[in-house]
Amino acid sequence: MPTLLMQDLSILGMYAGPNLDAYARPADIEVGSLADWHRVIDWWFDTYGPYAAAAKSQVAYSRRLDFEDVSAEEAAPLFKRLLDGDSLDEAARKKVDL
Repeated sequence: MPTLLMQDLSILGMYAGPNLDAYARPADIEVGSLADWHRVIDWWFDTYGPYAAAAKSQVAYSRRLDFEDVSAEEAAPLFKRLLDGDSLDEAARKKVDL
């Protein structure tokens, strides 16, 4: 009942992991690239954003909040490595965390 109470939209699984199954399945989008993942995120905000009072990120519990601008072109190959099951070092991982 999203209209009963305005809620926050947790974005934790959109970057931690990311949790492809939990987010992509409801959106009915198969994720094979960063562009696909952006479509999933857009679906969540288009669908539930009108009912949300805020977007909530719990990233401060796992890393510093010093964000940097990273282009999609730079992040895309790193995201693809995550999709392929590769691990990323902390610096590379930070580039795909938000």
